[in-house]
This record gives sequence, structure tokens and C-alpha cells, in this order.
Amino acid sequence: MEVEDIQMQIQSHLCQLGLKDMEGLAKTLGCSEGELKDKNWRKLVLLIEERLEEALKTKYLEEFKLS
Repeated sequence: MEVEDIQMQIQSHLCQLGLKDMEGLAKTLGCSEGELKDKNWRKLVLLIEERLEEALKTKYLEEFKLS
């Protein structure tokens, strides 16, 4: 599966979430209350996408080091 396909699937799932669910997901991904303060739905989507991308890169790099 291509990276772009995965990104589209993630965006599709995020678009189905409400604001409270988005805030909960952002907290799960390590976002602080300060980062979430005054964020609208769209800004939360961008923040979550950014955090997911960081997490995937970190995991990929860790797996690469172990190889």
C-alpha cells in the first residue's frame, strides 16, 4: 500500500470524528491541553496528522536501526 493511500484512509477516518473525539485522539497522541486550546476541527485534523506522521517516522527509524 502506498503512503498516499494510507494518508487518504487516515483523513477519511478523521473526517468522521466529532470535535470531542478529535481532542481525545490528539491527547492519546501526546498533545497537551495547551496545544489543543482554541483549536477548531480543521486545526485538530492537521495537528493529529502531524503527530501521526512523526510517530510513523520514529517507528520506521527505530526499526531501521534494529535491522
